[in-house]
Amino acid sequence: MPFHWCCFEILLRTLTGGIDPDSIKPDVLYDALSAMCNVSGSALQLDYGRDVAHAQGQYWQCIPGAEYSVKHPTNTPALSTSIQAELQGNDNLRTPYTKVNLKDRQPKSPFGKLPVEMVDKICSFLPGDSLKALIEASLFVQVITQENYFWKRFIQYDMPWLWEMQTLQARDDLPPDLNYKLVHSWLDKITTPEYGMNDSAWMGIANRRRIWNACEQVAPKYFDSLG
Repeated sequence: MPFHWCCFEILLRTLTGGIDPDSIKPDVLYDALSAMCNVSGSALQLDYGRDVAHAQGQYWQCIPGAEYSVKHPTNTPALSTSIQAELQGNDNLRTPYTKVNLKDRQPKSPFGKLPVEMVDKICSFLPGDSLKALIEASLFVQVITQENYFWKRFIQYDMPWLWEMQTLQARDDLPPDLNYKLVHSWLDKITTPEYGMNDSAWMGIANRRRIWNACEQVAPKYFDSLG
C-alpha cells in the first residue's frame, strides 16, 4: 500500500500527534488499511472528498478546478507568513464582541441549567458547523462562547491540521485585539477544500485538511486493531 510521505506524515499526526514513524505499529496499520480496501483493491473505502471521488476509477482523471487536491499538503513554507500578515493587517478580524444581557430573558435556555464548565466542554468538542448551529439556536451558548479564551482553544480542537496557527498562537506575538471567533470563521472559509479554488497560497492547506479528514476515518480502525 504505497502512499506519499507527506500523506503518511499527516496520518502519523492524526494517529499519534507527532511524525515519528516508530510511534505506530506498521503491521497493525497494514491490517487496518487492508480491511478498508474496496473490492478491487484499488483504493480504500474512505471519503476522500467529492472532487477526488469523481477522479477515482481504473485511471485517475484530471479534473480542471480540482487542482487543490494534488497540491503538496505539507510543503507550505509561506503559510505562516500569509496567516500572520492577514491577522495583523485585516481590521475586520478586530470587530469587538457584542455584549448580550441574559437577565430576565424568556424563554430560558435548557443549557442554562447546566454548569457553565460542562457546557463549555460540550461546545469545545463539537465540530465547527455543529457549534455554529448551536450558537444560533441558543443565546446562552452564544454568550458563554463569545470570549477569546474559548475560541483560541477551539481553533486547536477544531483545526488540528493547521499546526502553523498553533505555532503562531504559542509565540504570543499576534495582535492583542483580535476577535478569535472571527479568526476561526476566516480560517474555516479559506481552508475549506472547494472546487474552483485558484489562490495558490491556500490550496496546499485545503488539501491537507482534506487528507486529514480521510485519516481521521482510518484512526478508529487502527486503534481497534491495536486491541
